[in-house]
Amino acid sequence: MNMKAVAAGVVGIAAVLLASGFGVGYAVGNQANSNSVEQTSAAAATPASPPSSSSASAAPPQNARGAIDKQFGQRSGLGCAPSDNPCDIEFVLSAPIEPTGCSGQYPVENGRLIALPVVVETRTGAQMDPYSGMWNPNSLSAVTASGVTVSRIATTPTFGCDQSDETFPDRLAPASKYEGFVVLDIPKDTTSVMFLPHMSDGGWEWKL
Repeated sequence: MNMKAVAAGVVGIAAVLLASGFGVGYAVGNQANSNSVEQTSAAAATPASPPSSSSASAAPPQNARGAIDKQFGQRSGLGCAPSDNPCDIEFVLSAPIEPTGCSGQYPVENGRLIALPVVVETRTGAQMDPYSGMWNPNSLSAVTASGVTVSRIATTPTFGCDQSDETFPDRLAPASKYEGFVVLDIPKDTTSVMFLPHMSDGGWEWKL
């Protein structure tokens, strides 16, 4: 047997596999690719080496408060690689609704209650420890018409509505989809809501 010919054949097969995307480190996902997601970065999910200029998508601009301006219904993500792989977490906030079945035992403190519908999807194989507690309502703030940021919008009344029972677990599982609500107590003249989770370098802002 010609050993040089066998070795050349093995090298050729390996080259084909790598070119097809099945080499070391290849990840398969079934969600939208990261280039279509407006995202912030998380220190724990930063790639080990800087991306090339041909593969990295331009980071969306941040507003003066360090948040990405969003519209309800747009997808956002964290832990997004500069490639066709999906983000560790992708989520969509829909337009707020008026919460139902709220107990009148505790009066509204800031002005009015809203419930934000949220859909969260996590990537297969993602390390979820860095995102523990991400959906704590204390990560959200309200911005009023006069420009005041109100950070305490998870008041006692927000825990007494029907939607208050449809919250997110502190620890999310990979390869999973969650649907729920975040109930907030915001001033009546609130113009936008910000989401600044602790593991992110920035956040997102939605105009009401």
